[in-house]
Amino acid sequence: MIIRPIDTLTTATYFGWVELRLQIQGIFYESNYETYMISSKTETKLLDALNEVIAMEYGAVIQYAQHSFSVSGQDRMQYAPFFDANSKEAHLHALNLGNKIVALGGVPVTQPAPVQQASTLGEMLMQDLQMERSALAAYVKVWELAENNQMLRFWVEDIIRLEQLHVEELERMTANQERQESSRTQTNP
Repeated sequence: MIIRPIDTLTTATYFGWVELRLQIQGIFYESNYETYMISSKTETKLLDALNEVIAMEYGAVIQYAQHSFSVSGQDRMQYAPFFDANSKEAHLHALNLGNKIVALGGVPVTQPAPVQQASTLGEMLMQDLQMERSALAAYVKVWELAENNQMLRFWVEDIIRLEQLHVEELERMTANQERQESSRTQTNP
């Protein structure tokens, strides 16, 4: 679905039950039960938020790949596949986000979010936890901005579920490290 303001009223029927009407003043989404108006300002905020998330996913692809290359020693056999799988998942999210941004009338950004490098497994996992928490918050922001686009909300909810699982897994993987950091901070004010 391409959403761009146009000069004349256009009506198109999709799947026999959804009509999309576009006007220069705003965008109307009409179903059998509800009609929503999405203002140009809301649309711009939504596209900006989606572009923020795609930049994070680009960065995640690179950061996870870098960590899979860099992990060494006894940890390599266990963690290189973990980092590699997360890099591939972030790549899939970026592809889907790019297509969604274009479908909504936007242009996907090309620059990744900042990528962190680490020399130890503990640093890698902490960096990835921070990255996943940021991505989760950004996806929740998209979900909130998409309040009038139920299909987008459903799609984002699935990604939020996956991101939450990543956060929880990384929290368990770094639990001892976070406790040590916390106790170090409390003893050295």
